[in-house]
Amino acid sequence: DPDGARAVAESPASWLRLLLFFAAASLSGGVIPGQNVYSRLFCEAGLFSYACRDGAGGGESDDDDDACCPAQWLLLANVMNALSCIMAFSFFAAGLLFDMLGGRLAGAGGCAVNALGFVVLASLMGALEAGAATSPASETAAFVLGVLLVDVGSMVTNISFYGFLWHLPRHQALVLSLSNCVLNVAAFVPLGLRGMLDGGHGRGLADVLFIYAAAIMLVATPVCWYSVPSTDEYRSRAMEVLSLPIPARTVKGLRGAVDLVKKAWKILRQHAGLHCFTVIVGTLTWMAPFVYMTMTDPMAREVFGTAESGARLATIYNLCNGYLGLFVGPLLGVVVDRFRRPQSGVKLMGYIIVATLAVVAVLCPVPSWDLQLVSVSSSTINQISLSLFMVRYAIIF
Repeated sequence: DPDGARAVAESPASWLRLLLFFAAASLSGGVIPGQNVYSRLFCEAGLFSYACRDGAGGGESDDDDDACCPAQWLLLANVMNALSCIMAFSFFAAGLLFDMLGGRLAGAGGCAVNALGFVVLASLMGALEAGAATSPASETAAFVLGVLLVDVGSMVTNISFYGFLWHLPRHQALVLSLSNCVLNVAAFVPLGLRGMLDGGHGRGLADVLFIYAAAIMLVATPVCWYSVPSTDEYRSRAMEVLSLPIPARTVKGLRGAVDLVKKAWKILRQHAGLHCFTVIVGTLTWMAPFVYMTMTDPMAREVFGTAESGARLATIYNLCNGYLGLFVGPLLGVVVDRFRRPQSGVKLMGYIIVATLAVVAVLCPVPSWDLQLVSVSSSTINQISLSLFMVRYAIIF
């Protein structure tokens, strides 16, 4: 239990609402977690095809069966990598929105923004499929806007898991692990979208994305509104657990956000050396899952030497990401909850991170599908463990 928390009953209704919200948050996942498959879908729809016409960075594809040229892949990978880095800072903004709006409004609003982002991407893909004339600048701007809306909305929805912390105070690590695992389970989404494209109904990527956006708006958004505790529920439950009142809103306007950042900075300065070390080590550790998440397709071509291997390894990565996130992630959360001291659970995550990182370092360049499966699985477990480590570490302080 959290230090100073009282033992209170956890109702079955809280568990049901948590599971409903997990399903809704998974449905409204972002592009970044499944970008290996999304990148190929976007590429085949003609995104950044002007890079091939310009002849920069590799010209036409060396493989007649590949719809994307090397220059197109490189440009798409660079844009996605940059967006991945930007999204690392969106967690901060999502936290501020949670404090300002409460979990319920943040969760439902995040779904709506997520759906809007997919509408932007669907409109762009529709224009490309129709052969409409678009300049490189406008094409890139529309794509960046769409991905940012999708993933920022997903992150804001994801932060609403924190609304369940006091409803399930003895299972906080499990709640946090579910929050992290949504990013993994969302990797199933592009595989489903690709299945719809391959279903033989004559749909283009634009049609599929429009259908998906409608599903998020009509299904995920109302489920989030129903399942996430309101601000009043959150405060009253925290009062029961902590025997202390918490403010209705910890952030009031822009000035409140600035004041909160100043207070957070004062706390960080008390352990500056430890935090700097953790950030540096965490950044270096993140490189293993980051490479698989962003560069699986071109990396597989280098390791195995064929274009087909890129699509195959990307699919393997997304499947491992989804299944391990669905089962291993919550299991790690349950294990961490078993430790009486939160610091002990954080140390366990550290050991797992080091072990999985060593496996990836050894097996990543080996041209064997069996060993690549082990490497991809280790990379995914590394990502899950690192995410839980960071969130648990932040809560300790």
